[in-house]
Amino acid sequence: MSTFEVSIEPELAARLQALADAEGVDVQTYIRNTIQSQVDIASAPLPGTREEHTAAWLAWTQSHGWNTAVAVDDRESIYAGRGESES
Repeated sequence: MSTFEVSIEPELAARLQALADAEGVDVQTYIRNTIQSQVDIASAPLPGTREEHTAAWLAWTQSHGWNTAVAVDDRESIYAGRGESES
């Protein structure tokens, strides 16, 4: 097992201690578990190829119709019927 030494600010050390205490583990175990989780996430391969992901995303975007409705967003239409006096 490799070991590393890292210097951190006292505020961060206190926050790490609080998080470790909340999980019922020592700080070293908490940090090791957190790093392992992040490394696992970052190194997990995506299923399929980049081209398959791109094709799936494009198919999904094209499955949604275009919204050609025009929004009426002037002040009068937004506040109509809310009892504001007309200027």
